[in-house]
Amino acid sequence: MDRGQVNLLDILQKAVSDKIGEQYSKICKVDKYDENAGTVDVSPLDETAPILGVRIVAGQSDSGLLVVPVVGSFVAVTFISETSAIVSMFSEIETVSIRGDQYGGLIKIEELKKQLEIVTSRLNTLYDAIKNATTAAQDGGATLQSTMKVILSTQIETENFDSIENESVKHG
Repeated sequence: MDRGQVNLLDILQKAVSDKIGEQYSKICKVDKYDENAGTVDVSPLDETAPILGVRIVAGQSDSGLLVVPVVGSFVAVTFISETSAIVSMFSEIETVSIRGDQYGGLIKIEELKKQLEIVTSRLNTLYDAIKNATTAAQDGGATLQSTMKVILSTQIETENFDSIENESVKHG
């Protein structure tokens, strides 16, 4: 860079910093979460006054990214102006919502695949039972029923879809 470019860069940085002011962060403990306001009240670890109403979402939109810290955990609070601060880092997260929460929690794909394999196995066993069942004339289906029970009794595991949703991460 030549001397003229350096001077111009210095002038621009000074002009911008005069408008924005000094930005800094404090490590704080989360005291309270206000769901309606999308803010937290925090206590700085340097024992200065509590900071109330620190934003955890950008603006008033509920269709972006919402990260809710655990009450009692630690966060980095960054001051973006003299009177406005945001949570910029989290030590523990209670929930995350991506573009809302109307579609529920994200799917735990490995658990879903495991449960679908169980369903597939059960269907294959049922297919084999029907295909390989024997019948006897004039017994009212007793032999067929007996054969099917024996084949189906080998399939003891049943699917359970209760744990495929990660309720800590929602999306919309």
